Parts: sequence; structure tokens; C-alpha cells
Amino acid sequence: MPKTKNLPKAKPNETTQKFITFLKSKRLYSAYCRNRNTDCNKPVIECLNRCLSYYMLSGAFTWSDTPEGHGFWGKIDSEWKKELKK
Repeated sequence: MPKTKNLPKAKPNETTQKFITFLKSKRLYSAYCRNRNTDCNKPVIECLNRCLSYYMLSGAFTWSDTPEGHGFWGKIDSEWKKELKK
């Protein structure tokens, strides 16, 4: 198997950084990373950089399939969308 160079890690764009800060302020970043769809085999930052800001949470995973549940993530998603309007 050929050797590959270590590629530099993606840096978060402004919206991604705002989203990560939002999740961390609510102590939810690790839960978000744990629950996100595994079909995205790219690192979290790279996936978030490609997302539309409005769907960063709602498109990440099926809320009802998580330990926190649909109601919990729906509330957090509403808070995120309010944060975007600021």
C-alpha cells in the first residue's frame, strides 16, 4: 500500500467556529460528535465547513435515534437558529 502524506487538518470557517462555540457553551459538542451520522467519514470540521449553517444540527443525525431524543435536539436546533439571526 502506498504511503500517504499527512494532510493538514481543516480549519473551521467562521460559521463552523460559531456553531462549535455554541455547542461547547451548552456542553453538547461531544454529544453532537458522538451522534453525528457515520456516513460522513470526514472529520467533523470538514463536514461542518460544507454544511449550510441552517442545517448544521438538523442534518447531522436522526434526533429520535439518540439518547437525548427528538424534543431535546429540536430545542437546541431552535436556539441555534436564533443565534444565527443575531
